[in-house]
Amino acid sequence: MNTLQLENMQTMAEGLPWFGGIAGIIGFFIWIIVWGMVVGGSIGTAVVFGWLMWSMRWVIVTLGGIVLLLIAISTML
Repeated sequence: MNTLQLENMQTMAEGLPWFGGIAGIIGFFIWIIVWGMVVGGSIGTAVVFGWLMWSMRWVIVTLGGIVLLLIAISTML
């Protein structure tokens, strides 16, 4: 192994921690973004569903009452 090859390997080895650190940081941010989308999507879905149920509760109760009234009328006739 000559000196030029040794110097090239040493230069590459000195650069590796920087590339490893940059790759680690990028991987960490990708991991954070993906988990943020998963958790945020789940929380967002639950919040929207809760908000819809909360805002539509009287509509649901009214429709249920109308259905029960129609069932009561149809069984009486």
